[in-house]
Amino acid sequence: MRSDAKQVLVPDDAGPLGWLSRRSYLVFEIRKHAYLSREKQSGFFPWDASPDFAPAWQADTWPRQKAELSALRESVAAVGSRLAVVVVPYEPQLGTKYLDHDREYTLAPQRNLAAVCEELGIPLLDVHGAFFRERETRLYKDGDPVHLTPRGHALLADLVLAFVADEGLVRE
Repeated sequence: MRSDAKQVLVPDDAGPLGWLSRRSYLVFEIRKHAYLSREKQSGFFPWDASPDFAPAWQADTWPRQKAELSALRESVAAVGSRLAVVVVPYEPQLGTKYLDHDREYTLAPQRNLAAVCEELGIPLLDVHGAFFRERETRLYKDGDPVHLTPRGHALLADLVLAFVADEGLVRE
């Protein structure tokens, strides 16, 4: 979570509002709605106003992601397996409005993740291109930029199966 969003949504102060904000789901949601309403007025890209997704576009979050992926890779290796990463686009990343406006920025999380995975020797499957080509077939549930429809799941499954085979990630 971005530090500015965290301060608004989960304040550190010891007063009653801070205490209540850290313990009440209702107060948290009210503060989140107010924060997002304010943020949406200032940005072109929908993910910039999302405390859940905005960190993926911020450079200062990637060192921590690299450390976490490195630790995960080591944990997986300790049990004799190999880590692989599949990155599925946030649905707005498929919009030509955003890609045409600033493709480099729109796809920054995939590029950053690919750089981290390459440095750590972790195989990566980025399905943005395949999802972009099929974007008219309703891959995401209506109004939900994260959860896939059965068609989205089927496309992803086909891509992952081919990736796993190509990378030799399955033992016969």
